[in-house]
Amino acid sequence: MRPELVRTRNHWSLAPETARSGASALEQVLKLSDPLLTAYECAHCGALEEAAGFVNRRAAEFDESIVACPRCAAPAVRVEIRQRFELGELVERFGPRPVPVKFALAEIGGRTVCFDFEEE
Repeated sequence: MRPELVRTRNHWSLAPETARSGASALEQVLKLSDPLLTAYECAHCGALEEAAGFVNRRAAEFDESIVACPRCAAPAVRVEIRQRFELGELVERFGPRPVPVKFALAEIGGRTVCFDFEEE
């Protein structure tokens, strides 16, 4: 069965009706078209200021050199890559900024819905 297609803009602030609907709407799980890098920390140096340049970007933008620490040069950077997020987490991570993906899939009411973010 083909997913239902919903063309929408890639904005992540909550509409008033979504905010009023309670936590259940924010717990909706979305599978993004592209995995995102969600954490970047060196096992030796700990948290890195440089993480801001890596986190919340598409994992495909990076190669294996990403594990080399920009401070100590050791291949000790732990990265986390995820493709599934709750709606509330995306709102928190991105706010008004677009998520760097083309679409997201969600299971809603027993059917698959595809949110196409390439709406102009």
